[in-house]
Amino acid sequence: MHAAETAVDLHRPLLAAPATGDARSSGNARLLDAHLALNSPDPLLALALPHARVARAGDVADGDLLLAAVGDQSPDYFSTPYTARPEPFNPSCGCGVCCLVTAPGEVVVLSNGDPWDSCDPWPADDHLLIVPAKQRPDRPVEK
Repeated sequence: MHAAETAVDLHRPLLAAPATGDARSSGNARLLDAHLALNSPDPLLALALPHARVARAGDVADGDLLLAAVGDQSPDYFSTPYTARPEPFNPSCGCGVCCLVTAPGEVVVLSNGDPWDSCDPWPADDHLLIVPAKQRPDRPVEK
């Protein structure tokens, strides 16, 4: 837990294996419940983390892996990282979420239907922790 707390204090990405119910995994459960760590049984994500960087939501590209929202405090890791599929923002799309956006300025939709059944609108100036598509180890290298 000391190493995990240090990683969080340094704003470093942190992975935790899913809690098993065993007393030895209770620290993982606390980290995951507090959204301080990513729940990742996928070893490819661990390989991708050294390539993670902060980007504006408006600069996220198709295929980038979204890991966390980055605010003034520590990152708010998503319980399940997901792949960006940017689309133009349409407040009248009917998904039930876009119509609720009241943020001033440009808004982008980073996913539509995956991993949720609605759009994923973000103010374009919000910051996210991402792994660029070209740096993901689960993607073939483009020549």
